[in-house]
Amino acid sequence: MELQHWIDEHPLTLSEVKNRDGVEIVCIGCLQNITGGSSAYGCTDCSFFLHKLCAKLPRQIKHPMYPEKTLTLHLHPPDEPTLDPDYKLDDEQLSLYFSHNLCPRYFYGFNYFEDTSSAYGPLTIDIRCAARSISVEHEFHKHPLSPILSPALFGCHACCTQHDKGLSYMCSTCDFWIHEDCALLPTTFKYRGHVHPLTLCYSSLYDASCRICQEGFRNYQWSYQCRGCQYHAHANCATKTK
Repeated sequence: MELQHWIDEHPLTLSEVKNRDGVEIVCIGCLQNITGGSSAYGCTDCSFFLHKLCAKLPRQIKHPMYPEKTLTLHLHPPDEPTLDPDYKLDDEQLSLYFSHNLCPRYFYGFNYFEDTSSAYGPLTIDIRCAARSISVEHEFHKHPLSPILSPALFGCHACCTQHDKGLSYMCSTCDFWIHEDCALLPTTFKYRGHVHPLTLCYSSLYDASCRICQEGFRNYQWSYQCRGCQYHAHANCATKTK
């Protein structure tokens, strides 16, 4: 499967990511590791990769805090071509640059920028902050999921554990709520404790037990499975020890 993306002149190809010699592949959009064995979009000519979610972020958004502005997705500030991780802004530049930002950090991955700058500098929102205003489609749920900053303890429907305050995704149509880590789980990945890649599944496993913790599964608790080997593991168990 190919995707023509604004970031590169070459089509991006969806393929399985294989880490070499223990070196993790990093997504240039969110700067997080791409789990070995999972699928991601990449360009072999330019040697970069993007998570599927990062590759399909909308090019333009309107943020609820600034509804009058149109923000466009860029890899880095349009007027600053460097990607050197040692590049630093001085205090005066930081004061100007972050005068309209939602958080006090400089991010070298994907950022949303306003097309025209104000007298106080460009409005800039990195994708981690912007994601809190973007609804996402998840293959395990039929309705769009909206990000929300959880005001209190809540139970995740994916891993069936309690989570404290933080970013989560919920369905406004029905009672479905998952925390951020579960929402971004790869559909497949290579777990070091099993010879074959495991696939993320949403189904009842009444008679099975997790091969990692040896405990059973709750109703429709997400799991990673190798059906050919009848290997099942809680999603949170497999990813904690990958």
